[in-house]
Amino acid sequence: MSIKLYLKPGPDGTLNLGPEYNDASDSPIIASCPFEEQQALEAAGGTFEEWLEQGSDETFGAYAAKFKDLVLYNYATDEKIREYLQSQGFTLPLIRFEQHADAAGVPGLMNTTPDYVQQVKNLFTLTVLYGERGVPYFQMSRQNPYTRFIVIEDPDGARCAVQLWDWAAEDWAENYLVSVAVTPEELAVFGSANHLMGQFIEKLDKELRKYDSSCYTNPFFRFLGTGEECDLKLGYPARVYQGVIYGLDNLTSGNMA
Repeated sequence: MSIKLYLKPGPDGTLNLGPEYNDASDSPIIASCPFEEQQALEAAGGTFEEWLEQGSDETFGAYAAKFKDLVLYNYATDEKIREYLQSQGFTLPLIRFEQHADAAGVPGLMNTTPDYVQQVKNLFTLTVLYGERGVPYFQMSRQNPYTRFIVIEDPDGARCAVQLWDWAAEDWAENYLVSVAVTPEELAVFGSANHLMGQFIEKLDKELRKYDSSCYTNPFFRFLGTGEECDLKLGYPARVYQGVIYGLDNLTSGNMA
């Protein structure tokens, strides 16, 4: 799911981010921050349109980083913005923030555990793209949460357990979604490559599609550590990998609003 957002000058030296038609009175401003270049722009007799056409990737990229944090905070705290984004099909979990804002105007996260922070950062991207005459716009794209693939070597044979992220719990789901047998050949690949074998992917996706017929697994993954290093008390040797499963949003939504 993606939405196009555009920059507009706001009152009192602010820079606003909103839909293309956000000059309309009923159109929400998704995020707003200080327009740092305004004073210099006015002193040089330039216009906002010229600034848009002549601005650098570095400048717009810096604003994208600021706006991303602000969008996440505004979604959690501003009902009008949340309802607008939902009307566009863009739904996010409600993130809990501290009460006191930082220098950029965004409070810190209440939950600062590494896994949670990583999942929050991965919720969506805000990418700078360019349209007619090189005028920039921002494409906001929803991303799938990370999933853990836990390869457990127990006496009955190796298996791969799939552990989803639970937004309501702000942690990994208590129970595994599926557990799939791993052959010795597949086990060797798990230990030596950064992608899963096609045959194993087919086997895994067959089990996952019992929950959603459209889902599929990205074959590329990242090794996180042993089960012990990832604080898993399984009683057997295990290796933990991180990857993405597409199409399981209904199972990973948790506290969505």
